[in-house]
Amino acid sequence: MGQEYSFEIVERAEELYCVEGHTFDAVASLTGVALSTLKRWSDKYGWQEKKEEIRQAMSSIRVNTIRLRARLIENCLTSLAAKDAFAVASLENMAMKAVELAEKRRGGTVIGPENLREIRSDEDAVVALEEAIQVKLNSMLVNPGQISLAAVKEIKTVSEYVAGMRANLGKADAEAGKRKGLSADAVDQLRREILGVKG
Repeated sequence: MGQEYSFEIVERAEELYCVEGHTFDAVASLTGVALSTLKRWSDKYGWQEKKEEIRQAMSSIRVNTIRLRARLIENCLTSLAAKDAFAVASLENMAMKAVELAEKRRGGTVIGPENLREIRSDEDAVVALEEAIQVKLNSMLVNPGQISLAAVKEIKTVSEYVAGMRANLGKADAEAGKRKGLSADAVDQLRREILGVKG
């Protein structure tokens, strides 16, 4: 009679195969379970169907997330409202964390801020978006394959939007007799000199 395995081992093997997408050989290597046993479990517990169902669900989640991000960014660009900027920044932070997790699983490294900040004000949103632009540019410079006309246009559009947000912050601060962060002129100068974006 074959070796008995705990429920946790069976569950972990199923997760590795169905959710993480490993092959039977890889699952056998990671769990120490014989290939024949894994194939028997697959038949018994319907792993092939589960794997396909999970693959379709993950694909749907990715597509819907991209659509949501596009809608939020469009709202953000047209309204210049702080709440839309917060939503975009939060979603982008989640996307960055997902990329970091995927890179860690592959054993790679991620270019990005070490600590993501909480966004509690308009100023925080502007700073987070400026940081996101910097991360995106650094990523493009390290991975030239990411550079495309669409990516450059995206950087330009977001830079212009963030400059508008920064200018609005400057106006509000000037009205209150306070100055915080960069002036609109300083942001424009940085955009021209560092990003090469002409407005």
